[in-house]
Amino acid sequence: MYEAVQILGAEPARQIEWIGVAEHDELGLDFGDAYLLVRTLQSDGVVFSSEALAILREIDDQVSEMSGEDNSHLWTFDALHESDRWARVRSLARRVLVRFPRPP
Repeated sequence: MYEAVQILGAEPARQIEWIGVAEHDELGLDFGDAYLLVRTLQSDGVVFSSEALAILREIDDQVSEMSGEDNSHLWTFDALHESDRWARVRSLARRVLVRFPRPP
């Protein structure tokens, strides 16, 4: 989960490097897969603050709203650099990273 959010919070050049030759929507897919694990992590004893959970939900909402054929223009390398929506996702990701549980 931490790594998926960390890459969402990274600068566009780092995100593009991470995507490499994968599909442009890989950022969203990677986060979506990680977000599905939150309940499992909680069951395993990982404690997320209510604030962290709220921000993760907001990231999930943002990424979901950006999905779909009508929003394909948001899943380009140019959009990572220029889109206010991606800037918002990066900002949220950076906010939640400092609220993540620390490993023992």
